[in-house]
Amino acid sequence: MLSIRLQRVGKKNRPAFRMVLTDKRRASRSGSFLEWLGSVDRIAKTRSIDKDRVVYWISKGAQCTDTAHNILVAEGVITGEKRFNHSRHASKKTIKKNEGAEAARVKAEEAAKAEAAAKAEAEAKAKEDAAAAAAAPAPEEAPAPDVA
Repeated sequence: MLSIRLQRVGKKNRPAFRMVLTDKRRASRSGSFLEWLGSVDRIAKTRSIDKDRVVYWISKGAQCTDTAHNILVAEGVITGEKRFNHSRHASKKTIKKNEGAEAARVKAEEAAKAEAAAKAEAEAKAKEDAAAAAAAPAPEEAPAPDVA
C-alpha cells in the first residue's frame, strides 16, 4: 500500500522534511521512495508541496500519515478536519481531558443555539405585539370641557 509521509532530512539540530510517496512496508528513513511530493521546513516555516501530484496519488488510493494529512489540510490541498495524531502515546488522563473538552464544546454550542432561538422568539413576539398595537383602533378622546 502506498503512503504519503514525511522523511527527515537536514543537518543535526536543523530538521527539514521531504514529503514523499513510499511503499508503506518500507521505512521512509531508508532513502528509497517512489516520488518526491514536496518539502516542509518547520524552523523557517516554509512549505512547498506539489498539490496536483498529491491529489493524483490520493485518488489512486495512497494513504497519508496523520502529520502529512494535517499539513495537507492546513495548505488547503485536501479538505477535512485535522487528525489527533498522538492517540497511540496519549495517557488515559490526556484522553479523558480531550473527551471533557469535546463535551464542553458541544455543550457550549447547544447553549448558544438555545440562546439564539430564545432571542429570535422574543424578537418575533415583540414584532407581533407591535403589529397588534398598530392594528387596534385608537381610543376616542373625550371632548375638552368648556371653560367659560
